[in-house]
Amino acid sequence: MNNKRYTIPIGMVTKKYYCHKCGERLYKFAKTRIVKPGDPDYRKHNKISNGTRMIGEVEVTEYDFKCPICESIVSFAEQELISSIQKNLAKNTLTDEEIQGNLAKAKKAKSKKENLKKVVFVTLSLLFIAFIFYLKMRSGELSFTFYF
Repeated sequence: MNNKRYTIPIGMVTKKYYCHKCGERLYKFAKTRIVKPGDPDYRKHNKISNGTRMIGEVEVTEYDFKCPICESIVSFAEQELISSIQKNLAKNTLTDEEIQGNLAKAKKAKSKKENLKKVVFVTLSLLFIAFIFYLKMRSGELSFTFYF
C-alpha cells in the first residue's frame, strides 16, 4: 500500500501535557488504521496537498496522548481543553466533576481564542495588501488619472 497519511497537530509537538488522573507527563501514541473508499471519512484522508486525490485504500496514522502510569488514552482536542482547565484551577490532577463543571467555560475560551486568531490574521493580511498598494502607487506603477 503506497497511500499513507500522517496527521500530528503542531501543539502536540511544542507543548508538554500532563495526565489529569495521575499527573504524569503524557506521551504521543500512534494509531494506524486503514480507510477504504466506502468509509464516511475517506474524502477527508485521501487528499494530497496539491488538490489531487489518492486512489484506493489510505493508511492513516493519527496521534493521541497516552499516560505511561495509568495507561489512559486522550485525544489532542480533549487534552487541550483539559490542560486549560488544569491551568485555570492550578492543579495537575482533576476529578471528573471538575472537568465537567469547567468544560463549557474551556470550550468558550478556546473558541474566543480561535476567533481572535482569525481577526488578527485578516487584519494583518489587509494591512499587507494596503502596504503593497501604497508602494505601487508611490513608485508610479499604478496610478490614477483624473479627467476634468
